[in-house]
Parts: sequence; structure tokens; C-alpha cells
Amino acid sequence: MTSSSLAQDVYAAIQNVVGSGHLSDADEVRREFSEDLMGFEGAIRVAMVARPATSLEVSDVLKIAAAHGYAVTSRGAGLSYTKGYTPQSDRTIALDLTRMNRVVECNADDMYLTCEAGATWQAALDAAYRVDMRPVLIGPISGSASTLGGAASQNVLGAMHGMIGLEVVLADGSIVRTGSGGVVRHRSNFYRTVGPDVTGLFLGDTGSYAIKTQVTLQLEPRPAGCALASFSFARLDELAAAMSRIARQGLARRLIGMDPIKTRTASKVGLDEAGRVLTDVVQKSRSLRKGLSEAWSLVRSGRSSLDDADWALHVFVDGFDQDVADRKLAVIRKLCERDSVEIDANVAIALNAGPYSVRGFLGLQGERWLPIHGIFPLSRAVEVSKAVHAFLAEREAVMAEHGISHCCCVFSEGPVFCIEPMFYWRDELGPLHARYLDPSKYERFRHHQADPETRAIVHELRDAVKTLFLEAGALHGQIGKYYDFSDMVDPGLMALLTKIKSAVDPDGLLNPGNFGWNVDRNCA
Repeated sequence: MTSSSLAQDVYAAIQNVVGSGHLSDADEVRREFSEDLMGFEGAIRVAMVARPATSLEVSDVLKIAAAHGYAVTSRGAGLSYTKGYTPQSDRTIALDLTRMNRVVECNADDMYLTCEAGATWQAALDAAYRVDMRPVLIGPISGSASTLGGAASQNVLGAMHGMIGLEVVLADGSIVRTGSGGVVRHRSNFYRTVGPDVTGLFLGDTGSYAIKTQVTLQLEPRPAGCALASFSFARLDELAAAMSRIARQGLARRLIGMDPIKTRTASKVGLDEAGRVLTDVVQKSRSLRKGLSEAWSLVRSGRSSLDDADWALHVFVDGFDQDVADRKLAVIRKLCERDSVEIDANVAIALNAGPYSVRGFLGLQGERWLPIHGIFPLSRAVEVSKAVHAFLAEREAVMAEHGISHCCCVFSEGPVFCIEPMFYWRDELGPLHARYLDPSKYERFRHHQADPETRAIVHELRDAVKTLFLEAGALHGQIGKYYDFSDMVDPGLMALLTKIKSAVDPDGLLNPGNFGWNVDRNCA
């Protein structure tokens, strides 16, 4: 059988499963599902893109792929930047899981929420809010588009124990439910560990062990108290030190630090978006009075109130009641007062009301965006911050010569410190920008010309940061094919993970190349 006739047979078989309107081999569709935000030239294209609607359809597609020797990649929103779903062979079927976006069960009594893997974080948050709950896990900032299944595969900062159950499909089409959802009698998704923590096995696997089809999140009551504040620091290392002090005492649910450029641009939104932010602030507040007060604070301080801010730390504090939240914030003010001044909490108010957005994945003038991150213990926060600052300062002239700008954000959710430098440069936009940008904004910038020379320099800078992070002992989310995972972990651990891969995907068909596993025989 020729490769062309084989492809036709596979296409016809999958079409019978998902329906003719949910399978495509159009060039523009294949391109989109073969690139992530890195946007690299000469990328191998997938053979076709299937959009299953159920777990059974995913299972049937995997069985067809296995029978014909096709690899399978899986994607939710696609807003990653480590080649986690990019193909290594043109004999690859891409799964677009965004049709699988239903809220399956929201159980306030037993405090869990089960959604299909293609549901967005925003949809999950909205479902929980309707019963006056919220997910324990906050999710990524891009959660207006990013999916639960994507986060389960890639990892996100924070308490991954907040994911307490999964439904996954193995390479041979077997459907497996983890946690208490996998018991026989009185099935319920309320508890994560039933014997070994099989849920944890599939988290952070970048889709290499199985395809996620459902995700169960732990819920918690929405707190009655909420206090927000922002502080300006002269230097990143001073901010990092204060962030570590706050995190060690467990005073804040979330801490976000932004450099001067990111701080100032975060509040520069158009009138339409400003209106949506004010609406969110009022509607999402626990009380109308507090919501109106916070909205008035945004209006009163104005768009330029942060123009003189330096490194800004935005603090999000919860409490059993408002008095508890306010008392926590009073302690935080004491921890910050040595090196900072308090500034208007515009960004904190807006992010608290609407935590999810994809606005930041393009610069204000349409520049391409490419980040890199490292996760460290709190004790390394100051040291790593100084190293990143020095790295960027040493390369300032090179970046200026080529029109490359940079920003940096830091995060803490729990006792960890995450730092994320990001680079911006003028270049052509890709398929993901067309999908997610506001149409008027995309139209404004879509004529940008390709600049492969500058793009290559950006990739070199990013690779140099990757090496810096590797030497500093960084951990990473969304490993994909970019981070040198085998150099990060103990050989014994790598050997164990490889044995598991051999057991659940012996032919190496699921997302081949991730974690460095070989495309031909990914466990070789």
C-alpha cells in the first residue's frame, strides 16, 4: 500500500468516527496544529486534524492510529511554547480536544467539579462560582482560552493536588479513570488517591502517557474576605526577598511581580476592555459595596497612575471574613515597608476580578512574544533574580541593536518562586495569533513581515536563559521537547519514567519526542 493510499484509508476511518465536519487535512489547519507560540520555520506538518466529541471517539481514533502506525499529538488551546504538541513525523494525527468542553458535574456537597478536558479555566471558574465555590487551583493567566486538559498535561504553578481525578485514554484506546472515580461501587470523583496516586502519574506528562478526556478539580468555598494591595520596589531582588517573606508565612493566596514596563502596560487597555474590567470588578465581588468601591478606585486613579512605578508586587489575600483578610494584609505591609512604597492596586483589582486573559501574548505594538520560566525554592529567589537581571543587562546592547525588548514577571502560589523573562520583537504573526487576538487587533498587525534573523537571535537568548536556569537547578512546567529533562533529573528517576512510558505506550505513538524520548522507538 502506498503512503498516499494509507493516508486516505486512515482519513476515511477517522472520518467515520468524528464526522466529516470534524476532520481536516487543509494546509492552514495542519500548519496551526504543527506550531506553537515558538513559531519555527520548516516545521513538519501533521497529516490531519481530528476534533473528537467524546472519550469513545478519542479511543477509536487512537485505535485507528495504532493499527496503522500513526503518531498522535493532542492539543487544547495550543498556547504553549515548548513544542509539546508539535509533530516529529508527517505520519501524525493531531487531536483538537476543544469540542470536549462540557461541565460534567459540579458537586458542591462533596466539593469537586468534573469537566471535559477541553473546557477552559474560565468555564470551570464560572461553574464553581454558580454554587459559591472556586477551584483550589487557580490555573494559568491564559485561562480564558487555556484548557483543563492542557494544564493537567503541562503542569501549572500552584497546588497540583487540586486536580483530584482524571479520565484518560491510553495509546491502545483503553479508557482509565483515576482516583475515586475509578472505584466500582458508588462511583464519585471526590478523592484523589485510591492506592497509588495514579492521578499524579498522568499530571505533567505533556500528553506522553495518555490523552486526558476529563479532569476533576477540588473545590473550596469562596472566601468572605478579600484584601488587595500593590507595592513598588526599586529592584527585582528586593521584590523577590519580600515575596519570599510573605510566602513563607502563607499570608497570600497569590503573589505576582512585574517589571516597570509590564506594570505600566498592564493598565493600558482600550475603552471596551476597560469597560469589561469594571463590569467584572463589580459582578465578581462578594458584595456590591466592595465591588463598587474597587471599581471607583480604578476610575479615580486613572490610566497613568502606575507610570512612575518600578518593580510592582501585586498581593491577593483571602480571609474567613474581611477582618481576617485585612489583618493578613497589615502583616504583609509590615513585611514590605522596608524596601517599598505602596501604590494604587489597579492591576491587583483587575486581575482579582478577571484572572484570565490572552492579551499579553502580543506586545502593544504587535510584537511577537516568547517567554521562558524557571521554578525555584524560596531560598534561591534573590540569587536567581540577581542572575536574571545581570543576564539581561549584559545583553541590553545586542537586544537594542536588533529591536528586541524584554520584560520579566515573578510569581508565587505557595512556597515556590517562579521567574519568567520574556522577549518581544517585530515579526510575522502566526495561526495562534489569528485564532485568539481580537479581530481588529489582528488586522492591525497581521501585515508584519517575517524576520527570521531577529527570531533566531531571540531563540539564542532564550536558550542562554535555559542554560542559566539549568545550572541554577530550575524546575519547569510544560517540559515538552524544549527543556533538557534528562539533564534535570536523577538517572534512576529518568529510567523509571521511561519504563512507565514503555508500559503505557510501547510503540511510542503519543506525543513522540517529549522528554527526549526517541521518535522511532521512544524508549530506546
